[in-house]
Amino acid sequence: MVNAEPHDAEGDLGLAAGDGGGAEAVAGDAAEYFDPSQPDAIAAALEPGDVAVSMLPGDWLWMGTLCLTGATGHYLLIKCYEVAEASAVQPFAYFQLVFASAIGILLFGETVEANLVLGAAIIVSAGLFALWRAHVVAKRGR
Repeated sequence: MVNAEPHDAEGDLGLAAGDGGGAEAVAGDAAEYFDPSQPDAIAAALEPGDVAVSMLPGDWLWMGTLCLTGATGHYLLIKCYEVAEASAVQPFAYFQLVFASAIGILLFGETVEANLVLGAAIIVSAGLFALWRAHVVAKRGR
């Protein structure tokens, strides 16, 4: 779960201040062309003065590690769904909310706000309700 505010300077990942004044207008026009109901879909990520920067050579190791661990995680998840029912596996997926929040708080100094807790509670509650409902239906079917 990502806790980033659209106009938060720390939320502009991969962007640095520079002289790119028209980037937001161009991005907003592009987003409006593809979906007129969401003109600020892309523009929310860019602000006047933002320019893209290339990664430093030392960051390529981290990017490679990210790619390998991400691909390995997806592969293992696919294998997990091959041997177990999704209703049995899904509750463990909610641990990612806890771990991602803990990493954000401990390593990056993030703060957990009420809207984040509310959203996580809704997601977890819906998943647990679906798990409970599947259990009830399976119990009746016996």
